[in-house]
Amino acid sequence: MAAIQKIAFACDAGMASGAIGAARLRQKLRAAGLAHIMVVHCALDEIPPDVDIIVAHEVLESRVADARPGMPVVAISDFFNAPEYEQLIRRLEMHMI
Repeated sequence: MAAIQKIAFACDAGMASGAIGAARLRQKLRAAGLAHIMVVHCALDEIPPDVDIIVAHEVLESRVADARPGMPVVAISDFFNAPEYEQLIRRLEMHMI
């Protein structure tokens, strides 16, 4: 399994909500010693082709899955304090993604 290098934090229009989520995820990755993983913020329709994982709010999960079939998607419930951030970090630490 290849190491995760890049995560896209996708939101509906590429505006503030996704930027907030991306910043929060970067902060949590840094705190976990995973600062080498790049987090980019993008609109759902502009997900870069070179990402390893896509993170998006749960209301967008099916749209992300349709846009990028087969790509791992992490759906979060809250941009600031989603428990999914910690779950993702644990999976990254254990190389389970």
